Amino acid sequence: MFKISFIVEDKHLAKVLHSVTGVALNLETRPVGNATMVQGKVTQQAESGNPYDVVANKLLSMQGAHLNGSQIKDLVMQSGGSDGSYGYYIKKLKDQKLLKARSRGNYIVMASKQERVNG
Repeated sequence: MFKISFIVEDKHLAKVLHSVTGVALNLETRPVGNATMVQGKVTQQAESGNPYDVVANKLLSMQGAHLNGSQIKDLVMQSGGSDGSYGYYIKKLKDQKLLKARSRGNYIVMASKQERVNG
């Protein structure tokens, strides 16, 4: 048994999904919002070159939001990070004071960097 992971352009997605129907087990599909095409090849790249920065920028626009661990995990995966690394992201975001723990597994998004610098 093998695990295969790859990026597909939108126009070829239906063809690929039809090809693997009935053969693939636990097929996981998710959009890649930070893919770019370089010399005819599609690659996944974070907007700032660092998936952590992409997550932090998305959280800055969500000031005051209440998030749980699975929502942060989804945010990390959408930003180009792996699903197993969301705990590291939570720790780093708490260290940067962008997240504050409310209770076990529940967090609140704190003030933006701009407001902390000016205020």
